[in-house]
Amino acid sequence: LRGARRWRHWRIGEGEDALLTGPVRQLAEDADGALWLGSYGGGVQARDAEGRVLHGFAAGAGLGMDSPEQEQLSPGPDGALWLAGPKGLRRWDGAAKRFREIRGAPAAHVYGFAFAAPDTLWLHRMGALEGYRWDGRALARLRVVDGGDGLPAAESGGLLVHRAGVVWLASARGLLRYDPVAARLRSFGVRDGLPSQELQVQAPLLLPSGMALASSN
Repeated sequence: LRGARRWRHWRIGEGEDALLTGPVRQLAEDADGALWLGSYGGGVQARDAEGRVLHGFAAGAGLGMDSPEQEQLSPGPDGALWLAGPKGLRRWDGAAKRFREIRGAPAAHVYGFAFAAPDTLWLHRMGALEGYRWDGRALARLRVVDGGDGLPAAESGGLLVHRAGVVWLASARGLLRYDPVAARLRSFGVRDGLPSQELQVQAPLLLPSGMALASSN
């Protein structure tokens, strides 16, 4: 953890700051410096820079966490933590210490999301890549890319938006590139040099240099 001078190890069910049940699948730091962990089957937990548990949320606790696992944890445009998962999108309300639904977001399973400055959100759900505008309070859908445009109905590991505005989606059916300006979708698979077309396990990563990384099965 940031500021730590030695390694510390936290385990499931051991000690006051124990991990939640299940392997940790996601890590994200919010604008306040809290480290959020998403545990597969266990819920979501937040820790301070020393590793102390600040918040812990399990499905059914009545605090907006209505699924035991999430697809993505990332800071939103307002600095608050946003979640994507089987119940759609959720946003952390620090004052109320709970997660809240985001107005205008789909109620369906969301596999991942990415922001493009200044106010555009892209998200992927089964069979659809959707673009939204965020006004600070709610989302308004602007564009839908679906099967009619060639988008396969498949799970994804997540997406990213390149600095040029191009959207990249890492899916179970290969790597997909969508250019919003040209309204053009292109797919890449093993014939294009990928070792596998199954890219849905981990979210892609955009480096500061502009290079994007995606992992396959």
